[in-house]
Amino acid sequence: MFDMSPQKRERLLAAAAALVLLVVLFTVLPLLFANIRTLQRKKSELQEKIEKHERNVRNEPAVQRRLADLSARSLLSKEETLSEYHRWLMTLAQESGLKLNKSSRGTAQTSTQKNAYKKFPFTLEVFGRLEQLAEFLRMLNKADYLHSVQSVTPSRTKKSDEFDIVIKVDLLSLPQVRNARMPKMDKSLTDADAGEKTMLTAIKSRSILSEYVPPPPARVIVDKRPDPPPPPPPPPPPRNVFDESPYCYVTAILDVDGIPQCWIDHRTAGQSYKLSEGGMFRLGNVRCSIKKIDIDKQRVQIEAAGGIYTVKIGKSFAEFED
Repeated sequence: MFDMSPQKRERLLAAAAALVLLVVLFTVLPLLFANIRTLQRKKSELQEKIEKHERNVRNEPAVQRRLADLSARSLLSKEETLSEYHRWLMTLAQESGLKLNKSSRGTAQTSTQKNAYKKFPFTLEVFGRLEQLAEFLRMLNKADYLHSVQSVTPSRTKKSDEFDIVIKVDLLSLPQVRNARMPKMDKSLTDADAGEKTMLTAIKSRSILSEYVPPPPARVIVDKRPDPPPPPPPPPPPRNVFDESPYCYVTAILDVDGIPQCWIDHRTAGQSYKLSEGGMFRLGNVRCSIKKIDIDKQRVQIEAAGGIYTVKIGKSFAEFED
């Protein structure tokens, strides 16, 4: 047997380890790179499918019509237009009777989707009564711009019927907009219809800060006469204080995988529905059913209270056609 010195054994072991490492590298690395190339190819294929699907969706007639409607309600993202909208908000608050303490515009936010929209947040700090706040929100909702109220935060003051209120409003601007209307005070915003007046009257009569006091129990009168008359029937349960149909809108009519579908926004209830034919929902005390969805004419037939009503996209249930 050969007697090797420790130094020779170490060099021999190091050479063997290097040889094993080279074998492993030349065996494993090609497989690893092949898997990486396969994953990259699959990623590219999936990305192409996603882009093709997005193009097909954008080119759908219903989507194009919906996008055109939203673009018509969108304002330009130019500084001049945003400043005009800011002044319009402040004027609207004063028209509703609120006292403006402070207003500000936040930093613009761009959507994560490419070229989707820009969002501009506005904040109003006002002082006033509950019915004045309701009037401001009514006129803001009635104005046909692409905006929405994100939050309303009232704080109690020394006067029981007045509040310090912080209102946050977001304005969206779409890239498709080229020529947009400048915000102006519209006389129609201050004119409330009968249903809106009923709503404002009901809100004005509320005392949201006082503790609820149940009505006193009815006194029982003992009548000793024979065969007393039966007591009168109890009053019917109260119905909605105003008609909800002006605040329920058909917002979209789409073809979803070959099945017609309509989107309904029930604003007073804070609910949205995506329904196919036969789908049902409630509008106040009335149960409604989707009878037929006409994609070509962009309208939906709704069966409710024994009748059939036709509502076009972008219209409220109060604007139905015979």
